[in-house]
Amino acid sequence: MTGWTLAVDFGTSSTVAALRRPDGRVTAVLFDGSPLLPSAVCADAGGALLTGRDALHAAQLAPERFEPNPKLRVDDGTVLLGAEVPVADLFAAVLGRVAQEVRRVVAGEPDRVVLTYPAGWGAHRRGLVTRAAAAAGFPTVELVPEPVAAARFFGTDGAVAAGPAVVYDLGAGTADVSVVQDGRVLATDGLVDAGGLDVDAAIVAYLAAQYGQRDPGAWQRFRHPTDAAGRRERRRFTEDVRGAKEMLSRTAQTFVHLPWLDVDAPISREQLDAVAEPLIARTVRLTRATIAAAGLPVPPPGPLYLVGGASRMPLVATMLHRHLGVAPILTEQPELVVADGALAAPPAPTTVVVSGPTEPDPGPAPLPPLPQPSPITSAARPVAAAILGTTALVAYLVSVFGGWIGLPGWQWVTWPGVDRGSHVVTAYLATALLSVLVLAPAVVLPPRAQRIVRGAGAVLGLLGTGFVALWCRAEYTRVSLGAGTWAAAVAGLALVATALAIGGPASWRGFRRTPDRP
Repeated sequence: MTGWTLAVDFGTSSTVAALRRPDGRVTAVLFDGSPLLPSAVCADAGGALLTGRDALHAAQLAPERFEPNPKLRVDDGTVLLGAEVPVADLFAAVLGRVAQEVRRVVAGEPDRVVLTYPAGWGAHRRGLVTRAAAAAGFPTVELVPEPVAAARFFGTDGAVAAGPAVVYDLGAGTADVSVVQDGRVLATDGLVDAGGLDVDAAIVAYLAAQYGQRDPGAWQRFRHPTDAAGRRERRRFTEDVRGAKEMLSRTAQTFVHLPWLDVDAPISREQLDAVAEPLIARTVRLTRATIAAAGLPVPPPGPLYLVGGASRMPLVATMLHRHLGVAPILTEQPELVVADGALAAPPAPTTVVVSGPTEPDPGPAPLPPLPQPSPITSAARPVAAAILGTTALVAYLVSVFGGWIGLPGWQWVTWPGVDRGSHVVTAYLATALLSVLVLAPAVVLPPRAQRIVRGAGAVLGLLGTGFVALWCRAEYTRVSLGAGTWAAAVAGLALVATALAIGGPASWRGFRRTPDRP
């Protein structure tokens, strides 16, 4: 009896292992100095399976014998790596590397081994993991659903949070959402095409749209390599894209080298947000649907936990906070959450009630549209827009025609060399600004650019219809201000309020910066 406990989170792109020492301290198992073991597998010339960084290095020489994400091949049976290799052997190779490193630390075998798995996996997939663990040297393992382990990590002393907790797991290959309470999975669902790898693919598509036409032939040759050198170049480009995506979680701008043009393409966080927003929006709809499947309201009564490396993107926390009304909780290293939490899981089996797709995976189910929460309710917004719009219309009618009907204090004002009233110019200016304010929320722009446009439009609307009108009358006519000027100023305020009412909550956010992280 060594008194050690091992927990392993076998992920799509990385595998994490954590050890609990006999004195209760928890330490991460290091692989080449890092707590993240690449889950990649590469077969060498003799058929031996290399894992981790060894596999990444070997893939540069033999990319045709390389599998970067074995977990995504769970239902394929075999994978062609020069020769057909059973998927269970790929799993066993990765887990065997974990066992090798653990034995160096423990100087023996751990007393207890816990493996985590996606809550939506059925008996066949769980059996595949169990057989792979046995082949790797772990004959007896306990299986714990990943969301249960994550919920226990965020709890105190391994206890789950009071009430139901929502676990949002955005990994490399999939997006999984579960509702957990008292160690049970009340509801779970997932998307197999909305993970970090899909964000990488969207970035590649964006770069191809921007730069592919400069040399279409070179782009097509790069996109469909026919030799090992081309596949190595394509692999390096894919790694550069992923590195740029991860860097944009910390910085505002970076570059991606485009080998087919030999240029460095700049990419900003705003561009990344614009590319990733459709994918993240699908995961938000998935989250709402899973919460509803658990019988909970939105916002949910319990906490919302972010898990998985891709959840680091600031856009994830921003959109979840915006559409669910609850601030997500994120740690500095979301990749380690599941493995560390699995160490706190009790030996008793955990009940799983699967409400989402199990196996075989039929693909993502249709998702309901994202609602738009608003400080002005949907029913009240048209009424507010109508009232404010009528006020604006009346004020401008007074502004334009006040001189004709003889209102007190009104007199015609002319621009030098222009036979037209300045109030008419102001009316045209404010009308154009109103169009910008109303249409800006519908324009496809990065979120931060939308906020800037709406905020600047609102400020310019006030200046254009208020200050500009006052300045024109005082500067060009040398007369006291009259009713027409004040009508123009009132109309400007009404127009701005109308645009905000019509635009809904997105327009209100023009006046404040939505935080990137809760």
